[in-house]
Amino acid sequence: MTFQQVNKKIHIYTGLLLFLFIFLFAFSGFMLNHRWEIWDFWSSRIEHTEEISVDIPQADTDLEKAQKIISQIDAEGEIHFIAHHVQTNEFEIKTTRPGQKTTIKVNLTTGKGEINIIDLNGWELLPSLHAYTGLHSNIEEKKNWFWTEIWSVMMDITAIGLIVLLASGLYMWLKQRSERRIGLILLETGSVVFILLFWILSKF
Repeated sequence: MTFQQVNKKIHIYTGLLLFLFIFLFAFSGFMLNHRWEIWDFWSSRIEHTEEISVDIPQADTDLEKAQKIISQIDAEGEIHFIAHHVQTNEFEIKTTRPGQKTTIKVNLTTGKGEINIIDLNGWELLPSLHAYTGLHSNIEEKKNWFWTEIWSVMMDITAIGLIVLLASGLYMWLKQRSERRIGLILLETGSVVFILLFWILSKF
């Protein structure tokens, strides 16, 4: 088997393996660039609040304390905000997962508190997953939810896969002499537009 045949298989199989991931990031990027009413998810949110009671956990860090509180009320998600309001002795936790945002407030003296849950429709899933890295938080321990870490790995794999598709596609184009002229025109045009926009955006 020649390198050209191997390269073709790599190009095809990489594209098939990452088909849905590439589609998700492409379509969600389009959604983030156009806030059309058709995929407005915030106005149709379902929000409810309920009272909770937990055992005050003993923990060395705020994250451990937050995780122990969350485990008692069956709430899941990436913890992206923790605050201890000293005056009221209230412990506040905010978690997020695609399709849901949760705010938990617990009095560390009584163990009483409340949980506010916001459920969002399917249109929120795509843009949420597009940027779901676990890095946007006010705490040091990023990616503190197991599924955030898994999704982050898949984002890396998709990025690497796109580079593989780019490299293998470029190689296949170079091997097709009949397509070199039109391909070179397209490559030059795209490069000029990219460099021009890059320069303008960086200077002004």
